[in-house]
Amino acid sequence: MKPAAHNGLSVCSSHTTPTKLEFIVITRIEPPIPVNTPKGKAMAIAWIDYGMENDLVWMCVQDDTGEFWQWENAHVRARTNLTLGRTSISGIAHGRVS
Repeated sequence: MKPAAHNGLSVCSSHTTPTKLEFIVITRIEPPIPVNTPKGKAMAIAWIDYGMENDLVWMCVQDDTGEFWQWENAHVRARTNLTLGRTSISGIAHGRVS
């Protein structure tokens, strides 16, 4: 894979078969978005789009531990925000997390 970067956006292409070209788009989130994950509060710093048949993947830094985790879209929720009127959020689809 050979990535090309432009203002926080990276596009990687790889040939999986001689006739098929796939693109992966990595977008930096600036400023980071405060989110909830299965491991608690985090800041989303980027998202990865693997294409039409895949969920977005969120790159997050966990507030409590500083660990970097990648979460599928179903496992990430925006935090409450009184200014925006978001006083509650839906539950997170918990998967196996260690």
